Amino acid sequence: MRFTFIGCSFTVGVGLDHEKNDVNNYTNIVANHYSADVKNSAAGGNSNCNIFMTAVNEILFNTPDKIFVQWSNLNRLWLYPGPNTKLVLSHTIKTDYGYRDIFYSKKELQKFTDTYHILNHDYNNLITLINYCNILTEISKNKTQLIFINGLLPWTSEISSSDTMGNFSKNLSNYTKEILEFNSRDDNELLEFFTKLNVAVLSLNQSVWINMFNSFAKLAVDVGTDNEHPGPKSHQQYAEMIINYLEGHND
Repeated sequence: MRFTFIGCSFTVGVGLDHEKNDVNNYTNIVANHYSADVKNSAAGGNSNCNIFMTAVNEILFNTPDKIFVQWSNLNRLWLYPGPNTKLVLSHTIKTDYGYRDIFYSKKELQKFTDTYHILNHDYNNLITLINYCNILTEISKNKTQLIFINGLLPWTSEISSSDTMGNFSKNLSNYTKEILEFNSRDDNELLEFFTKLNVAVLSLNQSVWINMFNSFAKLAVDVGTDNEHPGPKSHQQYAEMIINYLEGHND
């Protein structure tokens, strides 16, 4: 069997000594359990757009037996100032950035990134992500088993229930209130925006998700050598979740 994993630094195994090649990386634990050949196409700081495009190419041109797509933060962006370099706009900027005549200090780049994130709203990013999922679900039919993994998605389960509309103030999570701009909208506006999101979420095939609303980030039980990313105990837990899922979905 051939397994392909796509994702961000969680799937790379950042925080483990040997990252993609580390025996403690959840991808290798799962592959070894099934004596499968493993291809790890994850990249640190990966955006969901890049993850989607990588998955499309893997399904159409490599067609592994199983493809695991780990979704990342909603508003990451990769910029390409040159043909052989990229700039990742993530929430935390750690260093200055320079390329040819372009230079941003760490502080300047953080301000630029924060401005981008304000302009790049999670609500519409969620709708886009749902479109990615539905496209991948369609093109993978009769080709490969598709499995989605929530690596860093912050969405919460009440958006998948129409009962939530009975009392927005009580039923919405803080995150959903934030993306709906709860405090600045009237009831009709809230209903309109929530209904669009709810319909989109219900269009998903939830049976192909390992952990739709409980991200790997939330489920981590230890940290790796970088004191930031999941450690070996977390990876073991992730692998057990995936194996348990696969045992119940042998088709």
